[in-house]
Amino acid sequence: MSQYKTTAIVLRTYDFKDYDRIVVLYSKEYGLIRAIAKGVKKQKSEFHGKLEPTISSKFILYKGKNLDIVNQCDVIDTFKGVRKSLKKLTYSLCYLELASVFAVEDDPGSEIYYNFLFDSLKKLESHDETSLIEKLLVEFEYNIISVAGYAPVFDTCNTCRRTIVETEYVSFSSGYGMTVCSKCNKNTANLSDLSLGLYKYLRSLASDSSLDTNIDL
Repeated sequence: MSQYKTTAIVLRTYDFKDYDRIVVLYSKEYGLIRAIAKGVKKQKSEFHGKLEPTISSKFILYKGKNLDIVNQCDVIDTFKGVRKSLKKLTYSLCYLELASVFAVEDDPGSEIYYNFLFDSLKKLESHDETSLIEKLLVEFEYNIISVAGYAPVFDTCNTCRRTIVETEYVSFSSGYGMTVCSKCNKNTANLSDLSLGLYKYLRSLASDSSLDTNIDL
């Protein structure tokens, strides 16, 4: 079996057989990786406590037929400030779930995705106010769906194609991922009204994304 090295964040784990565990990683070099860690559930395992969601490590793996095999794991960051707070841990799991949904194997943008996920967890670790934690989640959600090609449009009406000014009250269509101006919202079903403050925030977020959405994936 061929051996390779990579830096990765654990997205999720599954129990497998008596002592083994399947780990889903997002790696800096290769994108999504599914691997098996043998004997990890034994008390004296060298992997004990190292293969938990959110933990970033340097890995040495063997290439397997169906699943790769974890051979070595050296922890880079446990994000202790996230893991010791139930609130932050809950939000971090949202990050990991979204990352796993959009992650692919052999991803050409893997380094950007990895750095974005790592930096997002560090930001979450450094903030304690609920409002800021919620804001960070919104920013994470917007950035990750944008780079996947599903960025919502906030500056143009989906119905009349008119440019919307920031002082205008608008509605949002989750089905189309676009805004609808005040003149057209009466003729469009399944809309959610946006407060002026929320609309301005979403529009500013769209124009100042922290993740480069112009990457050729």
